[in-house]
Amino acid sequence: MNRFGRGALAAVALAMAGRASAQSVDVAPAEPTAIAAAAASCAAALSGAGVDERRLAAAGWRRAVTDAGATPAQASLRIYVRGDVVLLLTPDAIKGVVDDCYLTARIASAQVYPRVVAAMRATFGDKPAKQDEAIVSWTVADRKTVQIMPTGRPSVPAVKITVVNLPKEK
Repeated sequence: MNRFGRGALAAVALAMAGRASAQSVDVAPAEPTAIAAAAASCAAALSGAGVDERRLAAAGWRRAVTDAGATPAQASLRIYVRGDVVLLLTPDAIKGVVDDCYLTARIASAQVYPRVVAAMRATFGDKPAKQDEAIVSWTVADRKTVQIMPTGRPSVPAVKITVVNLPKEK
């Protein structure tokens, strides 16, 4: 399964995460610039060695809790929240076996999606590497790829962002 396919699996796991899910009614819609900044901080914490959770914490991400008053989720999936954006790390990303992270955020309406893409363009470059209808991908510094796509339901629109560290050329 390719890295973006794993992203679909991670999105399913994220949706099952309950209150921390960006598609949950408990999470407010995020602003486009906050979504783009969250993706940039994920990219900054990502390397060939995996995701540096200390860098995430330094960038304002906090571990999600499962219930009020509970300690951070100790499940195999690590869920972080920064503002109204949710970040998911798989166990392999934490161990450095794979080098990717996934973000999701609610948006106010489907009509906001072009504004989110515009904020992503301002952050990662005006010329994406690929645009396939609503799915847009950039190749950015340090051999990373960032992909955004709309997700959610009509009543609860959201975006999903996958950030992947590409292997070095041989």
